[in-house]
Amino acid sequence: EKRQSLWQNRLDFETKKNRWYMEPFLEQEAEDIVKDLTNYTNQNMQMKLRMQKGEKDEVLAAFTAEVNEVATLSDLIRSLGCKDLQPRHWKKIFAEIDSTYMETSTLTLQKMLEDGALEHQEFISEVAGTSKGEADINNQMDEIIARWNEFEFVLKNYRDTKDRFILTEVEEVITGLEDDIMQVSAMMGSRYVTEIRDKVEEWERKLGYLSDTIDEWMTFQRQWIYLENIFNAEDIQQQLKAETKQFQQVDKFWKDHMGKCKKE
Repeated sequence: EKRQSLWQNRLDFETKKNRWYMEPFLEQEAEDIVKDLTNYTNQNMQMKLRMQKGEKDEVLAAFTAEVNEVATLSDLIRSLGCKDLQPRHWKKIFAEIDSTYMETSTLTLQKMLEDGALEHQEFISEVAGTSKGEADINNQMDEIIARWNEFEFVLKNYRDTKDRFILTEVEEVITGLEDDIMQVSAMMGSRYVTEIRDKVEEWERKLGYLSDTIDEWMTFQRQWIYLENIFNAEDIQQQLKAETKQFQQVDKFWKDHMGKCKKE
């Protein structure tokens, strides 16, 4: 039974190894390959531990050597199989290994090894790490963008009026906005922001404009509420006719502006 299991494992390994090396590499899951290699290594170790002291098994020894040879490529396989690698990253890799092979859809591990990828493993690992860092920033930015593209301000009727509205529930908006501004600021300080700096800078400006707009909006609203309470009194309207007329102009602007916001 032990011999049968050993031969079956070796047969399975040879089949998978051929696929790993010769079939389009990016259509395979790098982590699955590494997992398989770990399983073969562990199984071989268990078989060796069950052997009698001094017992030798040439088939197991040969199979272990074959697995170990491929297992030394695990880090390279992980790097090359990084899902975050974009065309710009592959161009850097191909340039580093001095390869003119640029069609990643049919790229094979065998081809990369023939071109000397193993000798440039550290560089490839760095590029893969960079691609992941860039992807993380990009994903965070997409979440922020989606959140603010879908955001709607909450307006409610002012007192018992039907045609005047004020902005409400602003505290949560400001808190969320401050958090996003801090997050974007941290992205700008990241070593991985270079390739997507334009996108991050654009939204750094937009969030800053939004923050300034809300500040001005709330300042205007507070002043309007304060003055509305004053100039709503008939005796004040009689005593301060010029000022009342000025306020009525402001009041109309505010009413029209907030009415448009409510409709939108």
